[in-house]
Amino acid sequence: MKSPAWVLFRGLGRQAAHWGTFAEDLGARFPQARMFTPDFPGTGTRFGETSPNSIEGLVNAVRSELAFDLVDRPLWLLGLSLGGMGNGLRNS
Repeated sequence: MKSPAWVLFRGLGRQAAHWGTFAEDLGARFPQARMFTPDFPGTGTRFGETSPNSIEGLVNAVRSELAFDLVDRPLWLLGLSLGGMGNGLRNS
């Protein structure tokens, strides 16, 4: 089994950079884990993409971006603001 993963989501209209050093600090606390701070389409590194107009669309965009990295990993999700509303990153 692969090492665990943390996926950190910020609110709508925010980018991963708004986490500041938090992901690094969390990674220091859990050194065997991988940290992911994806940007939603329309923000951060994905600013040129059209933002989906639904939570489901945001979840699907992030799911497709991270699908390969999250296979067979224990997964922890941490969301702040609207980032906490994305339910169902993994298919049931």
